[in-house]
Amino acid sequence: MIWDHLLWSVHNLRTRPARAGLTVLGVVVGVAAVVALVSIGQGLQRSVHEEFRAIGYNTVVVTPGLASGDAGSDALALEALVGRFIQAQPEATGGRAAPFREAVRRPVSSALDEVRALPEVARAGVIRTEIAFVTSAGMAGLGVLHVTGVSSGIFEDFPGYFPGFAVAEGRCFRSPDELSLVLGADVARDLGASVGSVVRVEDQEFTVVGILARTTTGGVGVTFGNLNLALFAPIETVALLYGNPDRISLGLVEARPGEDVNGVAAAVRTVFARSGIPVTAVSTKELSARITAVLGDLQTTLAAIAAVALLAGGIGVMNTMYTSVLERTRHIGIMKAVGAKDRHVLGLFLVESGLLGLLGGAIGTLAGAVMSGVAAAGVGRTLQGASELTSLAGGILPRFEPWLILAALGGSALLGAVAGALPALRAARLRPVEALRHA
Repeated sequence: MIWDHLLWSVHNLRTRPARAGLTVLGVVVGVAAVVALVSIGQGLQRSVHEEFRAIGYNTVVVTPGLASGDAGSDALALEALVGRFIQAQPEATGGRAAPFREAVRRPVSSALDEVRALPEVARAGVIRTEIAFVTSAGMAGLGVLHVTGVSSGIFEDFPGYFPGFAVAEGRCFRSPDELSLVLGADVARDLGASVGSVVRVEDQEFTVVGILARTTTGGVGVTFGNLNLALFAPIETVALLYGNPDRISLGLVEARPGEDVNGVAAAVRTVFARSGIPVTAVSTKELSARITAVLGDLQTTLAAIAAVALLAGGIGVMNTMYTSVLERTRHIGIMKAVGAKDRHVLGLFLVESGLLGLLGGAIGTLAGAVMSGVAAAGVGRTLQGASELTSLAGGILPRFEPWLILAALGGSALLGAVAGALPALRAARLRPVEALRHA
């Protein structure tokens, strides 16, 4: 019986292709929008999980807090920046390197050493990022770059945070190194620097000891980012250049196997608090859960908005089925006159409306896949145009889970059947005599 209904429904749709096509198009728009948004959201969530998995779910991420009275005004910050710009000009020192400004050489790793000494900690490292004025003999003018101070051994201890890190020329830092730099591939090219070149950062000359291999590896902002634009120096040297030796931009602490990561985070906060350094310490697992929750809420909201278009498609199916019932009233009367039951007529129109929804869902799923791919490529090209966001460009890849495809097909078929339920009931309740009188 269902097969007969299906064949009859296909025949009816083929007799009115324009109307059927427009009805299906309404469902296609809604399904495509939902599939595209959900697949992109799933892709972003997967990228976040992969990046945190690379760092390790037994890792604690330490970020600086704000001490009371430590914010400073924008005017003072701008004045300091202008002063450093003037000092960084080659003419300011007659082309000679100025000595380090006076600073208390309290080890930056004072709190770090205490953290490393904790029995539940396997390894730990910190980084500090500052905006620097950079000049070199191979580059005309003055460049403004980010210089990142790193604690010893952080590249080896946390390779997942520096995806694609590999020294192509020279070497990485060694223990006696102080005035040394490791440059990303793009930075080395722009500065015209090679291993052994002298690069001036702020008012101090540094020697390039290593240049990183060019990499296309990048995440969605959880890891370091674009290594091609990196300029690394020992963190003690960065502290001497900029003062405030306790300042950090980020810390990474790995818990020993079997240890409670949240307990390690609490212990890290205690150590830094004793040193007078306000920090926030959370596990990567907790960070991943927070980001995933935010992305999930955003995805649900966007999908709900897109579902409005799908609802409009369902209304279109209902309108088409009402029109079909009116056009076939006499046929319904003949069917009932020769013995068709109400359930037979009801099933016929439900199958037809469900078929309209299923066709729209199938085409909409394919269209959604194309839309999500185009959208991801467009966002990637946009991010590649922003140097600080280049690493994000490769992280946005749509993800099509089997449940998404099944939900799109099944949901659209169900939507069509529900939309056609009222017209089908009206057709099923027609009395044969009244239906046969219909001209």
